[in-house]
Amino acid sequence: MVNPTEVNPADVATTLCEAFQATAIAFADEIALRAYGQSGALTWSDYAARVHRVAAGLASLGVGRGDMVALMLTNRPEALIVDAAAMHLGAIPFSVYNTSSPEQLGYLFGHAETEVVVTERAFAESVLAVAARLARLREVVLVDASLPGTTTLAELEAAGPPDFDLAEQWRAVGADDIATVIYTSGTTGPPKGVELTHHNLISQWRLVNNVHPIPPRGRMVSYLPMAHLGDRTAAHYAAMLSGASVTCVADGRAVVTALAEIHPTMWMAVPRIWEKLRSALEPTVRAVTDPAARAELAASLRTQLGLDRVQLLLSGAAPIAPEVLNFFADLGLGIYECWGMTETCAAATLSPVGEHRVGTVGKAIPGIEVALADDGELLVRGPTVMRGYRGDPQRTAEAIDPDGWMHTGDIGRIDEDGYV
Repeated sequence: MVNPTEVNPADVATTLCEAFQATAIAFADEIALRAYGQSGALTWSDYAARVHRVAAGLASLGVGRGDMVALMLTNRPEALIVDAAAMHLGAIPFSVYNTSSPEQLGYLFGHAETEVVVTERAFAESVLAVAARLARLREVVLVDASLPGTTTLAELEAAGPPDFDLAEQWRAVGADDIATVIYTSGTTGPPKGVELTHHNLISQWRLVNNVHPIPPRGRMVSYLPMAHLGDRTAAHYAAMLSGASVTCVADGRAVVTALAEIHPTMWMAVPRIWEKLRSALEPTVRAVTDPAARAELAASLRTQLGLDRVQLLLSGAAPIAPEVLNFFADLGLGIYECWGMTETCAAATLSPVGEHRVGTVGKAIPGIEVALADDGELLVRGPTVMRGYRGDPQRTAEAIDPDGWMHTGDIGRIDEDGYV
């Protein structure tokens, strides 16, 4: 059961590594990771043990502080384990889209100066096609198969010395160290590597949590690509900071079915998912006109959807139609539309509890400043603004002015109540 007054030891952590370790101790025997549709689960104690072994294995390859570790994986527990393990070494894990072509992978892995790629059998051919061209690449690791020229994850875990001192490594990681790099889509030029620090990511969680408190021991779903910041903030990092359990849904098309089993306490979806849900439910809802019967139907649908225990529902990444928000609000499912970008560490605006205004993306989250330039461009300043673009000081200076304002490229309006 969720205890709304419980304080998580991770609340005082200054890095995600410290938060992970505090959470693993505080919730040691509780479920941390599971894969939807598969039996078995990892407790937080199990999770920490796997992170230790993988980190020791990566260290045996020479991976250390500042080294880049690429992940090309579906949503599976191993993705979160490897990511956390690299982070504990002071290395920088980053993900690429599983649809990436060999040409795209060659650019991303080369630009990042990748040391290790962790992938799975389904994507091995694309990775191996470019591996020989990567001067710094030490190893390709497969989590689910054994192929010539690769190492299995089990072999990697076995390669680490049993007395490896992980605590010494993670304690050396600082708040201003880079926790991950998220590559932009590249629609306006070559993809840019957005560097986000431990301080950025912890600030994002805490500022959002101040507006919408999410108690410890929640349930979260990992189903969006980890190459997009949304899944990392709403599942991976959020769990480290709150002691939640994460269910990984490898096929995002199955997420609506999975919700009915998971009953998440927080869930984020892009507008297209909300729109498809509405289309599926609307004929049933329209057929019931009696107010009492509609209330009963709404409660039943919340349970059937698996959203009967949710405490925060979010929509982001694109605009959502007001009629979609109103439809779910009538079912007792208030969706909060947020706005932000990778460079602002996801959400910069979000309405307070019970104060969402349809047609807006909420207010600046307390602790983050939002303003307008003379031409109407939205500017953002605060602890969630990225450190910069990897290896690109010129574009970093173009994006973040000397006063610390991030120039977003988006045009907006701010009303007299602060709603954007």
